[in-house]
Amino acid sequence: MPLNIVVDSGFWFALFDERDSYHEEALELVTYIEDFNVLIPWPTLYETLNTRLVKRPERREAFKRFFEGSNVTKIDDTPYRDDSIIVVLNPLMGQEYSSVDYIIRQILEDTDIKTDALITFNARDFEDICYQKGIELLP
Repeated sequence: MPLNIVVDSGFWFALFDERDSYHEEALELVTYIEDFNVLIPWPTLYETLNTRLVKRPERREAFKRFFEGSNVTKIDDTPYRDDSIIVVLNPLMGQEYSSVDYIIRQILEDTDIKTDALITFNARDFEDICYQKGIELLP
């Protein structure tokens, strides 16, 4: 049974930007994940499809090819959106995550979404939840 891998925005930035310090690691990972189910949370798409990516046709086309792959599933953020705004904007909640990272954390906690691994270059924000849920952190 193929693994289900959630992918954070930082992976896409690194993959499509040769100047990114994680670019080489992202290139290695992209060949690895082609055999697995790639779960893309919608908020990561909003971050990834920024002006820098869309103004470069070759990057846009490369992302489009990957995004339209049969092994890619887009994860709707509707169930997590309102809660993320409340938590992120409330300093009493003690959270220091971005809204996107908070939503990813909620997806990782969601028992209806089978997640085996998370690809992120920002492991610090996800180590605790991944450890609790037995989710592998990549790279």
